Amino acid sequence: MVREVIRKKLYDAATLGDATRFQQLLQEDPYLLDVVSFPDSRNLLHIATRSGQASIVEEILRINQHLAWSLDSQKSSSLHIAAAKGTVEIASKLLAIAPQTSWLRDCHGMNPVHIAAMNGHVEILEEFIRHDRLPATEKVDHRQTVLHLCVKHGQLRVLQVLVNHFRELVHLQDDYGETVLHLAVRYKQVEIVRYLVENTGVEYQCSRNSNRETALDISRQSPQDTIQSEITKILEQITTIKFSNISLNKVSIELVLMVAALIIGMTFQASINPPGGVWQDDSATHKAGTPIMASTYPEMYNEFVVANMAAFILSVLTIIWLSIPSPTPEPKQPTWIVIFTGYHLLLAIFTLSFINSIKLLNPPTKDRSLITATLTLCVGFLGLIPYFRYGPHMMSYFCNNVRAWRQSFVITSN
Repeated sequence: MVREVIRKKLYDAATLGDATRFQQLLQEDPYLLDVVSFPDSRNLLHIATRSGQASIVEEILRINQHLAWSLDSQKSSSLHIAAAKGTVEIASKLLAIAPQTSWLRDCHGMNPVHIAAMNGHVEILEEFIRHDRLPATEKVDHRQTVLHLCVKHGQLRVLQVLVNHFRELVHLQDDYGETVLHLAVRYKQVEIVRYLVENTGVEYQCSRNSNRETALDISRQSPQDTIQSEITKILEQITTIKFSNISLNKVSIELVLMVAALIIGMTFQASINPPGGVWQDDSATHKAGTPIMASTYPEMYNEFVVANMAAFILSVLTIIWLSIPSPTPEPKQPTWIVIFTGYHLLLAIFTLSFINSIKLLNPPTKDRSLITATLTLCVGFLGLIPYFRYGPHMMSYFCNNVRAWRQSFVITSN
């Protein structure tokens, strides 16, 4: 009976934060911390942590640090409880004494970082990351990440913090092949969907789960209520313009650089070895080493020189532009339009240089006119190919931007 009374007094002192009474009881019996337990196999450190009594927690840790490793019947440590409650001060004290407890998993397979994320405690989550980043990368059941847990529990703010620290987790798939975007669509988390779409890469947004479904497929197959319709609209808008980011992937950029380097080499070679060759001797009308065509067809030769120089300069500028790292993870639309237009302008000027070379090497006859017409027709068809392919997408992108601008204008006016 005496033991039960003392246990009740300890419990009251720990839950109420009565440090003076707590110390008096421990002075009467220093071994109370080791022998006293409560329902669910919890010790005094669990009770004080659950009640948010930082002073009592500090006193218990001063006397017996090993209690920080003790688990209750749910396999939860005191750090698990602090993470669930969001008490940053207590979590800091526990981490200072037993930092490895951030790796311990409860009966549900979750460590304290997972618990803090589920409950939306941003400050304590950042404290965990500051001490050790790796527990946040641990997976739970079905190989889901901490980001999947954020989506399930609707914790947008926590998700944003974690993405800033662990962007690579966004692309990971669980046992069902689903990323956090798939899951956000299933759980109708419209704000999370919008955040993921606006702040992550298109390749990931187009990823498919084990049923070969993209996030957009899942959204379209779901009953279209107000929220689901908004999610579908968000995903359809980004899918409409996804071609722009895909065209700037690593392979495409390397191809543009290779073509630009090839054009530099060819234009340089044409400048030192012009069509028709050079004069080998001096005369009253020319000097040795000067282009023959400059004397025989001066106007056409000037056109050739201008086109050749323009192709060379644009190739150099293209290489410089693409060699500078982008300040953002994904190139923006204006950047893509500049590169797309510049790349085709470069090819057009180089083609013009080629046409002039052919014209210079052929005398001014009807045959040369036929050659010019044939080349112009072929080049015209080649130039239209990319616009036939991307034209509808570019028009859709333009219309969407105009529509968004008009809506923002109306809202601002009102």
